[in-house]
Amino acid sequence: MITLACIDTSAFLKLFLEEANSAEVAAAAGKPDELWALRLVLTETRITLERARKDGRLTPGAFAGITESVNDFWDAEIQELEMTEATYLAAERIAAKQPGLRTLDALHVGAARMMQKDLPQVRVELLACDQRLLLAAANAGMATPIPPRP
Repeated sequence: MITLACIDTSAFLKLFLEEANSAEVAAAAGKPDELWALRLVLTETRITLERARKDGRLTPGAFAGITESVNDFWDAEIQELEMTEATYLAAERIAAKQPGLRTLDALHVGAARMMQKDLPQVRVELLACDQRLLLAAANAGMATPIPPRP
């Protein structure tokens, strides 16, 4: 069976910044046949890296190198998910069932859920590290390579 993974920003960043769960994310990202993401992930990643540079958590040289790696990886490895009316509606339904879920997280789950609905013959996983997002995905019937903590 073909496996597709939708990756959110909490996991995507860990592919480039050494943080807790970075090794787990890298291993999980290497397993599916394809990685998919909303374009939103690239925007959130670039904003986070710029904030880290401005705050002094990344040197200018590290920022440039990581940014180049992010852009190269995105171009070579990520298939972009489109935001559709169905995605927005799915996000709204998911958020209504998961109090406290942030809007952007609901969009990630909604997009993955719509992909799962549109491709029933394919295993669709949501690769994330944010606990609220993982719980929302699990509650929506999504597989998560990194399981939510109880």
